[in-house]
Amino acid sequence: MDLSEGKVLALIDRLCDEQGLCMPPPDRARIAAMKPLGAQAFAEEVLAAEGFDLENEAERKEQLVRMFLEAEQQ
Repeated sequence: MDLSEGKVLALIDRLCDEQGLCMPPPDRARIAAMKPLGAQAFAEEVLAAEGFDLENEAERKEQLVRMFLEAEQQ
């Protein structure tokens, strides 16, 4: 199940507020517009946009995946 663009943007806002992952508007829009966008892809795109090395961020990636899956349930 894909999240709507609005729900992805709301989740990105939440990441900024709660975790300090505040992406520039072009990255926010690009990620929100990706179709299909699953939990893994979302997490990887957010981390890449923030400049994190994906190989060293397994715990943070898993947290982002969980947040995406929770947002799908709402």
